[in-house]
Amino acid sequence: MGKDDAPPPARKAKPERRRSPRSTVVVRQIRVEDGRKTFLGHLHNLSRSGLFVATMNAPKKGSELEVEFALPDSDRVVRCTCQVVWRRLYSPAARFTPGMGLRFVDLDFQSAAAIRAWADQATSQDG
Repeated sequence: MGKDDAPPPARKAKPERRRSPRSTVVVRQIRVEDGRKTFLGHLHNLSRSGLFVATMNAPKKGSELEVEFALPDSDRVVRCTCQVVWRRLYSPAARFTPGMGLRFVDLDFQSAAAIRAWADQATSQDG
């Protein structure tokens, strides 16, 4: 596993550095296409700026993917391009779920507004 394949190891608690807080999602199926193949993963958390997809087939960092998922607690289907920011490959000894962190690249205004409203509501319920 290379240095770009996983997020940094856990250290002492530090202030949140993410631009947008993450909210846990009841695990939902997500469809991902990389131009050559389509695969399914599970959406684990979602924020205004991106999402975590649990999958055994995480493409390389920097890859652009077409993503489609239903927004939690809604009939709204979000379709957009995302970029792989980091990935965590499967390892039998790993403590964390394999998958990838994705950043939204071309999220349309209505989808961005719906995600923002969902994230704001979920964050207020989490906190």
